[in-house]
Amino acid sequence: MSNLQSELKLFAEDAGHQLYLYKDADNDFSGVVGIEDGDGYVLVRHLQLAPALRNQETINTVLDELASIVGARRIMGSLETTPLIMRWEEHRREP
Repeated sequence: MSNLQSELKLFAEDAGHQLYLYKDADNDFSGVVGIEDGDGYVLVRHLQLAPALRNQETINTVLDELASIVGARRIMGSLETTPLIMRWEEHRREP
């Protein structure tokens, strides 16, 4: 619980950390992405989705939308989110 409180405090007080809410196709809030801004990159610290949407297709959609927000900055993952980012990057390279 203290770790969660520390993370929430970080996102609330540090401008370099931001939370984005994800809306699904029905326009319902169904996920959250926590990022940390870096020099030329964005680190995805957290990516949580509603249980019914926890699939690679939705993760790809969320990360595509994040990429459109952050522009030319590279999207990178934390230890927890790196596998998700790698699968998303593979998906983007497919013809």
